[in-house]
Amino acid sequence: MQTAGSISSIDYTYDKYRNVANIKFRLDTAPDVFFYPSYFPNFKRTQEVLRVGTPVQITHPRDREKDVWSLRVRNEILADFEGVKQSHHSNGNWALICAVGFTAAVAVLEWCTRRRPNPRLKLTRPTRSFWKPQ
Repeated sequence: MQTAGSISSIDYTYDKYRNVANIKFRLDTAPDVFFYPSYFPNFKRTQEVLRVGTPVQITHPRDREKDVWSLRVRNEILADFEGVKQSHHSNGNWALICAVGFTAAVAVLEWCTRRRPNPRLKLTRPTRSFWKPQ
């Protein structure tokens, strides 16, 4: 779905290092909030160009989360569909790589602890019974 209009408000979300992590903005022609995350292409340039009153043309899905699929500001294409799609795939690949690495590390640690028992834990049977007098 394509929407064109001027930016009516901009909100920045910051990460723990005080860097801009996401840009959320509204258009004067649509009541929806549009979302431009930091892993999308040309994020720094988009951050510099987007100001209140700037005319933009965007393409976005019809669902509730309005991730921007393409962004054009004053006839300058800042994000196209292929670049956004590629950034989604690379972001998902990093999450998959981290999950597989973490699982492998946990499996190796578990294997090492089961292979070598703890010498401080002596699990032997008592030689005489506490309840029976001898």
